[in-house]
Amino acid sequence: MRPLIKCKVCNKKFKDIKPHIKHIHKLLFTSYKKKYGHIVEPYKGITTREKFDKHFTMLSKKAFPKSLTIAMVDPELFKLALKYYGKWNIIKSELKLKKSSSTDAEILIEFKKAYSERLENKMHWRRLCKYAIDRFGSMAKAYEKANIQREHFNEDLFLKNFKQAYKKRNDGRDEFKAWQIYAVKCNRRFGTIKETFKRAGIKAK
Repeated sequence: MRPLIKCKVCNKKFKDIKPHIKHIHKLLFTSYKKKYGHIVEPYKGITTREKFDKHFTMLSKKAFPKSLTIAMVDPELFKLALKYYGKWNIIKSELKLKKSSSTDAEILIEFKKAYSERLENKMHWRRLCKYAIDRFGSMAKAYEKANIQREHFNEDLFLKNFKQAYKKRNDGRDEFKAWQIYAVKCNRRFGTIKETFKRAGIKAK
């Protein structure tokens, strides 16, 4: 588990201090930094590969049995791992980390399910991405093995999902957020939302 960060206003400690500053103290993050200084990074003391190895190996021993390491639940430490080793497979072999007890098939089933629910459950999707990277080496390989057609490369799939998001935009808060994301994507892809409506066969009022 990453070290907790102390709030300089109330001295309480949190994993992520930004929501606390915003919602409890009603401060903008920039205002907080200006008044109290920069927030200390949780792994600021890890400045060399040797220090990383020591810290990482210690935490990996405490990891949940189905996890490879603590990096599965801590994105910041995962970034450091890639910084010092470059590739996840190298980290595993160099530090002799334990493997997940899940089979390839089990991971792919969960990965595919998490992909379909990624807008509703972002944290679960990110966790499964790490499992996939660990097992298959890259996201591209995981997509290929899970037989997931990414809309980034498939125009028909993008338009289908765009149309679905448009139809469901008023069904709830999450659905509206999903629609907003597609509205931005379509501008980047086709220039205007009007052009996207035309391609998707939507008659906008």
